[in-house]
Amino acid sequence: MYIVSIVNDGVTTEIHNEVEKLDSGSVVKGINTIDSFTFTINPMNVGFNLLRDLKTYVKVKNANKNRTEFFGRALNTSVEMEADGMISKTVVCESILGLLHDSQQPYVDERTWTVDSFLYHIISAHNEQVDEDVKKFILGTVEGNDESLHCGIQRESSFKTLQDKLIDINGGEIRARFQGFVYPFGCKIDYVKQIGEVKTTKIELSRNMKAITRERDPSDIVTRLIPLGAKESDSSEKRLTLLGYGHEEDLSNSELYIDDVKAQEKYGVRVGYQIWDDVHDVDILRTKATQWMANNSRVLVKYSVTTLDLSLLGLDIDDFEVGNTHPIVNPLLGIEDTARIIKKTIDILDETKNTIEIGDKFKTMSELQRDQRRESS
Repeated sequence: MYIVSIVNDGVTTEIHNEVEKLDSGSVVKGINTIDSFTFTINPMNVGFNLLRDLKTYVKVKNANKNRTEFFGRALNTSVEMEADGMISKTVVCESILGLLHDSQQPYVDERTWTVDSFLYHIISAHNEQVDEDVKKFILGTVEGNDESLHCGIQRESSFKTLQDKLIDINGGEIRARFQGFVYPFGCKIDYVKQIGEVKTTKIELSRNMKAITRERDPSDIVTRLIPLGAKESDSSEKRLTLLGYGHEEDLSNSELYIDDVKAQEKYGVRVGYQIWDDVHDVDILRTKATQWMANNSRVLVKYSVTTLDLSLLGLDIDDFEVGNTHPIVNPLLGIEDTARIIKKTIDILDETKNTIEIGDKFKTMSELQRDQRRESS
């Protein structure tokens, strides 16, 4: 059973419970994304005329597990009248992280930050601009603060700044932790290396796996890396290379790049650049580039799985939650792996229709060869 509540100016109204019913409702949750909740409501519902775009806050609670599945605000509303005269509204809501689009970050010159100081700067600038306490955030758990971050800020939304300047460069994941309904200063924002836990519940053929598709995506693989370090000076665009400064254009020189020979045998030469703005030493640049190549010269393997959530029947101790990693087994396809849940869709009217997507796992050449041997056996 799910309970949907809305808040307008501090007044709470339940629009879906044992008495009041929505016509439909679907929560979509992901990683490093703004979650969504889309629902349809008819004029007989007490909340039909109470929904205001960008002002009404919405919470979806799983009453059986006493867990908040969604907290955010109504984003946009459309009204429809069908041929038989039936009227309804479809409301699209965005999770609380969407509030980070309400603020724009002031320009800041390039500098070196700790992860903690960067996050604190972004959140403080956001909090200074928004007009309600519920839109404000508190900095929660921060992992990887021993890593430096070298960047400037270019007058973009707070959410896009976090994505472009932190997550896309240093990796990691952000989440908003909601406490209470209208918690003073909204939610806490965490930055962690990876959300979720390793679970023991298997996603397995003949048990809880209805269908599965595996896709290997080598489109982003780099098999030849040209590493670049800091600029020679503020007035120059020349960057440090493995041969020092001033050699960036000499791509025929093999000492400028690092090859992954095994990957090239399978996929050919695919050239890519990687920049480390804070590296001024060739030996350090080579070390960082070698580490990057080992971690990034891999192929993305995705699984799309339709499952049955047996926890609803009390048969498994683990929920299928976004971020968690599960064993995945299908002998018919030669699949014996572990995979992470990256997306979950919740139907608040019919839990048997809940679906998950599993994937975003990178594999090395030797791991792919092992999988191919298993498939052919």
